[in-house]
Amino acid sequence: MSLLAALNCTGNVHLIIGTNPLAASRCGQSVAAGAKALLIAPDTEDLHYGLAKRIDAGEVTWHKKAFEENDLFSLGRDEVDNVVDAVFITSGPRDPQASQISALCKRKRIPVNVVDAPHLCTLSLLSVHTDGPLQIGVTTNGRGCKLASRIRREKARAKASNKVDKINMEYDETGVTGIKEGGRSRPERRTKGGRLPPRKTAMQALLGED
Repeated sequence: MSLLAALNCTGNVHLIIGTNPLAASRCGQSVAAGAKALLIAPDTEDLHYGLAKRIDAGEVTWHKKAFEENDLFSLGRDEVDNVVDAVFITSGPRDPQASQISALCKRKRIPVNVVDAPHLCTLSLLSVHTDGPLQIGVTTNGRGCKLASRIRREKARAKASNKVDKINMEYDETGVTGIKEGGRSRPERRTKGGRLPPRKTAMQALLGED
């Protein structure tokens, strides 16, 4: 079993190695999480169009060279002595360099993910459904990513049909400020003393918890 966690990646530096479609996906996930995506790959015509688009838009920085061990300790943030925050290897376990980079990352305690190689990973990405502030993640711990994606889709579909489509919530920093069901505002219930009950969080309101 794995310890599931939500990481605050704002300002982090993620190293993505490869030029294939999965590398484009990893860059997109890092950028969406607020991290700085650095692509390590030689200048080649095999660059995926999704990567080229993000590079042209300035979302991804491309270091046109082969990976070197020193990249792990020189391309990161100043506040962590230039060590990168995570490494994503998209070439797969058949690439002999993948196991070498993984071993180095493990030795230096740098989170590493290698596609289709759970035994080389210390970091795994969940199959995630996102709806505003709500995120639902599913993992099978390396035993079937397609199954995880299917479960995530089914859970998201069930959640949407039962809750999200029926409830429109208005948020502020402290929680839900208003809930509307079926286009009508639901009056706030007060306690016996006439006081308003403690405000629910967005998640409690969405899941129907008291």
